[in-house]
Amino acid sequence: MKSAWLITWEWMGDHAAKEEKVVSILNYRKSPDFVKDYMEQLYIDLMPWKTFKYQVAKNKKNNGCPANFMRLPDGSVYCGRIYCGSNPELYGRKVKNMKVINIDTDSEDLIWEEIDLPEIVRDRLENPY
Repeated sequence: MKSAWLITWEWMGDHAAKEEKVVSILNYRKSPDFVKDYMEQLYIDLMPWKTFKYQVAKNKKNNGCPANFMRLPDGSVYCGRIYCGSNPELYGRKVKNMKVINIDTDSEDLIWEEIDLPEIVRDRLENPY
């Protein structure tokens, strides 16, 4: 696949590790806003707390873990990276050259290449003001 939106679990520390890193793959044509909304609902669906699910369904303002686009030091937003949750968190971004590879007859894996941040975003990260 030439490119796709990839959503993975990311975590710090073994206590937060997930068995499967890859959570979802979406068509690259989906808009960043669609992916952000999708990730927010996905996070809610994947959490074990029924009270949390109920409270957010009742009123979206009850969601203490909304999805957010990457915020740059100057306050601007980059829509190509999306985060939702906290340790573990969902991380969404476009990737390229995605392939499913067979490890053996009972196992497969997914490989991909990360897409570098655009130069203007890298510049703002290096020189925030």
